[in-house]
Amino acid sequence: MISFARKVLFAGLVSCAIGGIGLTSLAAAQEAPNPAPKVRKVPVSAAEAPMPPAIEDFSYPNAAQVLADRGITLKKGDGHLVLADCAAAHDIRVEAGKDIADGKFCFKASSASGYLTMELPDVFAIFTKDQHSVRAKVTAEGETTTVNVPKNDWEQVGEGDSSTGNKPSVLVELRITS
Repeated sequence: MISFARKVLFAGLVSCAIGGIGLTSLAAAQEAPNPAPKVRKVPVSAAEAPMPPAIEDFSYPNAAQVLADRGITLKKGDGHLVLADCAAAHDIRVEAGKDIADGKFCFKASSASGYLTMELPDVFAIFTKDQHSVRAKVTAEGETTTVNVPKNDWEQVGEGDSSTGNKPSVLVELRITS
């Protein structure tokens, strides 16, 4: 029979041998760390400079071109109410004096809420279709009036509104309220 001391000595030798093999394999498997790459700073010209972060100011895109083409100043909005072609699908129609384009301006709504600020002179009527009601702000002689136009209805404003004295008015805001 093998004595207890020999068993302990044999187990200790086996453990040391296995541990030594394991340590040498770990040491051999690791690579030396790569040195950090050298970064060369190159001056950047203004044309190659990174773009500044985008800041949304809600200005209407291509407003200058729309003013030149149609005679309406589109200022700001949330993007849910945009100028549209009256021959295409639209939700709101505003009629103004014949001196401005053909006198008809149509707007398309893409949401149940939205707004657009503008300057549309000589406005006299606002029409809505069955999807949206609208609150319009018009100014005449320095006073601003709010007009509510229900769904699928129309309201006279400015020169078309005898209750306000048929004063020439400028449409300054359309806001979807439905």
